[in-house]
Amino acid sequence: MKKAYSTFRPYLYILISAVLCALSFAPFLVWPLALVALWPVFYLLETENFNLKRVLIFSAYWALCVNFLGYHWLIYTIEVFGHIPFYAAVLIFILYSLASGSRFFLFLFLHYFYRKYFHYTSAKSPPWLWYTFFWGISELIGWQLFPWYGGNLMGGNIVFMQAADLVGVKGLSLVWFSISLLLYEALMSALRQKKREAIRWGVFGVLFFGLVHLYGFFRYRWELAQLAQARYLRVGVVQGNSPLSFANMTSLKQAIYDTLMTMVHETLLLVESEKMAGKKLDLIVWPESATPFLSYQENPFFQAELRRLLEKTGIPIIVNDILYEKNYPGRTYSNMFLLQADGRVAESYQKIYLLPFGEYMPFSQVFPFLAEAFPEVSHFSFGERLVLFPLQDIHILPAICYEVIISPFMRQFFAKTNYGADLLINITNDTWFGKSIESSQHLELGRWRSVELRRPMVRATNSGISAMVDSAGRVFGKTPLFVRSRVVYEVPLVKGEPTLYARLGESLYHLMLFVLSCLTWVFQLYRYLRGSNPNARR
Repeated sequence: MKKAYSTFRPYLYILISAVLCALSFAPFLVWPLALVALWPVFYLLETENFNLKRVLIFSAYWALCVNFLGYHWLIYTIEVFGHIPFYAAVLIFILYSLASGSRFFLFLFLHYFYRKYFHYTSAKSPPWLWYTFFWGISELIGWQLFPWYGGNLMGGNIVFMQAADLVGVKGLSLVWFSISLLLYEALMSALRQKKREAIRWGVFGVLFFGLVHLYGFFRYRWELAQLAQARYLRVGVVQGNSPLSFANMTSLKQAIYDTLMTMVHETLLLVESEKMAGKKLDLIVWPESATPFLSYQENPFFQAELRRLLEKTGIPIIVNDILYEKNYPGRTYSNMFLLQADGRVAESYQKIYLLPFGEYMPFSQVFPFLAEAFPEVSHFSFGERLVLFPLQDIHILPAICYEVIISPFMRQFFAKTNYGADLLINITNDTWFGKSIESSQHLELGRWRSVELRRPMVRATNSGISAMVDSAGRVFGKTPLFVRSRVVYEVPLVKGEPTLYARLGESLYHLMLFVLSCLTWVFQLYRYLRGSNPNARR
């Protein structure tokens, strides 16, 4: 029995760690669990003898546990929209999990390499600087289709996340990891009755935790004070719950037009309810794929209905459609455009950061058979223009679906448009992922952009969850999944100076890794010299 436990103990500890990570992340956001989520892994690093085979096995298992708990909804997407059997979808998901778990392999491999070649001192106390550096390198290099980082596990702690305006979510991932490891070291030293070490590590961990929260507390209070004096923009979102596919292909055109008419009708109801309350909207936003398959430039009926809507409401509207490049046949774009109250297209934006395997098939230009083998995958072209939408005297940064979770992309978008955006608008369609936790995760990952850039965000989704996030990271007006909803957000506009992260971006994260690298080698040299000096050992 003892031998069996010893064999399966590593797998149990990794599973416990994965469960704690899942409970720390959306939709649960139990952030205290994030501080202990990696403790079972830290214990394994201390007590298990690693070789390359165990590194491969443990990292693969770790990746599978994390992905099955957090991203199981991908199986539904692969099965339903890929039109493949369930077991084949599970197999594809396993392969995806192993690929996206490369950071776990890198972390364990670096630990193994360090222990084998550089660890000159006792193995009972893992080096704090080295392990934090390993984690940072792993998150920097490891591939992810849906990027999330250790810092995202602290999203339930709104005070902690305020520091994202300094170093971004990646930088806070290093902070989270180091605090977790310091607290673990304090606990283990106490259990080993090493009082001085326990106090030292505990003081460092609590002090680091306290400093981050001290900054977060005052920054949060400052942001709330600014929001209290903010000008408000009234934005209406129509969540149409439009279908992605239609059962009767013989009446496809009519079904698409019925969907458009439903969106127009729901919008008119929203505007009318505002009029009855003696209020007026400044902007209306339709989600991504609210009117599937339609192109405004190509479809007279679409144009006529939107003109009719504008004539009745007199309110500018943001709409998503398919844009065809007339000068380059075959090029199509996921397009987002702003129609002014007079019917003029004020500006348009073509999606730049496309979702692999959803909006384009990687390597299909080199291997055309891939596009034929996966007909459900769209074949959009990559947009090139970074533009802001003008509305009255404010400017809107448009982001379509997946783009909002890519922190470096959104930061560069903001910077390359001269930090001129007053508001972020993210339109998306999460219908692909079924009635799952994906929409909560998408919202949570995007929410960090509002803190990093200190700009509010309106998220308009086809199937939910639509919401508004203010510049302090607070979420308002969440809509339910897979129902039609009409919601109005009073968006506070606070146009402060660009944050440190907005100006410097990932360079601060890279600097943190460089400093960690330098410190680790200095400490390693110091330990080696002490270890090779008999007088020092005495």
